[in-house]
Amino acid sequence: MRSLRSKLNKPCVFVLVFAAVNVLCLAIALLLLFLDVDPRSVLGRRSFSDFLETMAFALCGNPYGGMGALNSNYPPLPILLVYPFALLCRGTVESYLGGGIALQYAYKNADFVCTYLLYFVLSAAFLCFSVWKFAQKRGGLPLWAMLAVLFSGPVLYCFGRGNVLLPAMACIFLFFAWYDSEKRALRELSLLFLALAVAFKLYPAVLALLLIKERRYLDFFKTALYSVILVFLPLVCFSGGYGETVLAFLKGVVGFDRVDGRDESPSNVSFDRILGWAVSAVGLFGADIASAMGIVSMALHAALLLFTAVMAFLVRGREDLHGRYTVLLCCAFLYFSKVSYGYNLLVFAVPCLYFYRERATYAKADRIACGIAYFLLFFPALYLFKYFYLQVLAPLYLLVSSCVGLIGGLRRGGREEPKAENGEERESSGSPAAGA
Repeated sequence: MRSLRSKLNKPCVFVLVFAAVNVLCLAIALLLLFLDVDPRSVLGRRSFSDFLETMAFALCGNPYGGMGALNSNYPPLPILLVYPFALLCRGTVESYLGGGIALQYAYKNADFVCTYLLYFVLSAAFLCFSVWKFAQKRGGLPLWAMLAVLFSGPVLYCFGRGNVLLPAMACIFLFFAWYDSEKRALRELSLLFLALAVAFKLYPAVLALLLIKERRYLDFFKTALYSVILVFLPLVCFSGGYGETVLAFLKGVVGFDRVDGRDESPSNVSFDRILGWAVSAVGLFGADIASAMGIVSMALHAALLLFTAVMAFLVRGREDLHGRYTVLLCCAFLYFSKVSYGYNLLVFAVPCLYFYRERATYAKADRIACGIAYFLLFFPALYLFKYFYLQVLAPLYLLVSSCVGLIGGLRRGGREEPKAENGEERESSGSPAAGA
């Protein structure tokens, strides 16, 4: 009994609770699904819908040629990735394309569910490997860190939606694990993984600003080049003229945010959700400020991206501000678009693991508040139903906290650590970037 208690330290108990709650939430969602009840649970109607739509795009010949509002906002790489899976349940996918089955009833087809489970297991295994590598590199965090991410709320929500985010997130973790490796091959590989993440979801491109912070300008441009190639080259695989396909793809990406009501979705965690609450509150008094809030939204998004880019230059060489800047990068990732669903919160696992290791350096009040914010971001029970209120507020606090910490750190000043001219980072046992 004593040996068991010694093994069950606080982090292990924490992960066991996360796992138990995650499994309980899945059981409740499956029961509601079996009873044909849809109170917007994580496995309500339209279960795994993103995965079915992506497979439909893979089989239709040209997903950028007129399949409706969602026909061209998916980059080509995830569509090509799911093509082999689409062949495994071709009957269901073609039935959906032909109008023979509605999206909300696809989960009743056994071939589709089995195919999705195969895809999810493979994606989750890749995610586990990447988090393990990241945790191993960043201070030797133990196995429980990997399990905590796997059983977190964003992964649960991603499972319910069937989104193709998990491979992109795995690539992001590998980028953070190896971007400052002593081995040149791993550093180069990390750039390729970030480019792959961009090719999956586009908005991970903001994470390349970390290379600016580390004074690795050549690597920044190499990542941009890799990303452009991986985003646009696969478009040649689809039918139709290449030029027309590129234009249709770009038009769909730009128009994604403009679909009416998308930013008002209960599972949207971008700060535009709060602006929507403001519009609704003012509307109770007969005023209409929707147009003004649209301008405010554009200004806030542009200001955040600009602030993140400027900070990349201001905090160069400041390893003491690395954790804070990582939080800012993840906020820029989350708020890149005015529509950002709950599964995107998984990116905060990166600064969360930094925070766990460096929590002693935080002021007590900030440490408690940040701990609560991360708990709200990852606790599975909060993702059982798709009403994300607390998950909207938590990243906003982390954004404000990181901005205050960065500005305060710059005002205090600090000693810059010299960088090698060839871009190699000095490994320091106490550095957040190097990982002790």
